[in-house]
Amino acid sequence: MPSFPARRAALIGTAALLLVAPAASLVHAEPEAPAPALPAALVAAIQRDLGLTPAQYLDRAETGQQLAAFADSMRAKYPESFAGAWLDQSGTPMVGLAAGPDQAGARAAVEVAGYQVKDQQHNERTLLDQLDQVGGWIRSLPAEQSDHIGGASIDPVANDIALNADAAAADQGLQLPDFLGFVRMILGGLGSAQPPTTTPPVTTTTKPPVTTTTKPPVTTTTTKPAVP
Repeated sequence: MPSFPARRAALIGTAALLLVAPAASLVHAEPEAPAPALPAALVAAIQRDLGLTPAQYLDRAETGQQLAAFADSMRAKYPESFAGAWLDQSGTPMVGLAAGPDQAGARAAVEVAGYQVKDQQHNERTLLDQLDQVGGWIRSLPAEQSDHIGGASIDPVANDIALNADAAAADQGLQLPDFLGFVRMILGGLGSAQPPTTTPPVTTTTKPPVTTTTKPPVTTTTTKPAVP
């Protein structure tokens, strides 16, 4: 039986870190260097899909890298409270915290770093445990149901697990069991012939989407909007 891969590498973003602003030292006597030139097609896509200027896009990418490094530190120091990190729609860095014995220290660390806290119900470890349970459940399904599942991933903004399935899943009687208490099924196509749209520079810094098919893995990347 094919195994369920449960990769737990830290996520810098979704498909997302397309470009990163290079570090540059500033000289007091000289003006700030202009942002790197971007391909015209990418500039058009950024403005059309995200409503951002190239400079804003690169700035968010750099902010996202810094937030990702901070999230790794929080994950190691405050595992009972850390619940993910992301940029909201306006590009503001957010850090989720759940109730835990280390919450006070975690909150202080976030505030000292200049980031904003969002109180969440589940910490990241709890979400990862639920993601593993999703994998076991999928392995137990008959092929006529599991074939309609594309994958599952942690959504740190909603503080739950997003399970992707095609529109025919409900017709096959696919329903979430009660023990998957904070899993949300998203029905839609598992593939598309349409070209991908531009995604924000960084969406989340939590663990990456995990393929949960029982067939040859179909990698899914949850590109939640950058994200509310």
